[in-house]
This record gives sequence, structure tokens and C-alpha cells, in this order.
Amino acid sequence: MDDGQLTLNKDIANFVETAWRELFGATAIRPSDSFFDLGGTSMAAVKFITAIEREFGLDALSPEELYEDPAFGSIVSVIGKNASL
Repeated sequence: MDDGQLTLNKDIANFVETAWRELFGATAIRPSDSFFDLGGTSMAAVKFITAIEREFGLDALSPEELYEDPAFGSIVSVIGKNASL
């Protein structure tokens, strides 16, 4: 992984962590934490995906990808692969 990709993933992780803190009131997020275990609902998923699309592009995270593997670390990786920056 080059420095640019590492920086992008760090930026994505920071964005996702901030979004989850706002959505769930969580104080600490670990890579294994699950969107749904933290309290994610279908409405929260819509809000989260909308925020991701605004920041990283329309195809950065699909609902299917969120439901398939809702772990924080996995979501960051998927967005990193799909982001249109």
C-alpha cells in the first residue's frame, strides 16, 4: 500500500468513526465493531450511506456492502477501494 492509499484510508477511517459517533453516541470504535451491533437500523444505514456518498462518491458504499460485512474495518476498506477521489 502506498502512502497516498494509507492517507486515504486514514481519512476514511476518521470520517466513518465521526459518523458512527454521531449516529450511535459511541465513544470508542474498534475495527471489529459492527454497524448493527452498535445500534444501526435501516434508517441509520440510509443516513450513513448518504454521508459516505457525499464525501467519497456515489459508488463508495452500497447498501449490500454494508449489510454483507458491517464491521468498521471492512467498511473502511470497501470505501477505500470504491471511492472516486
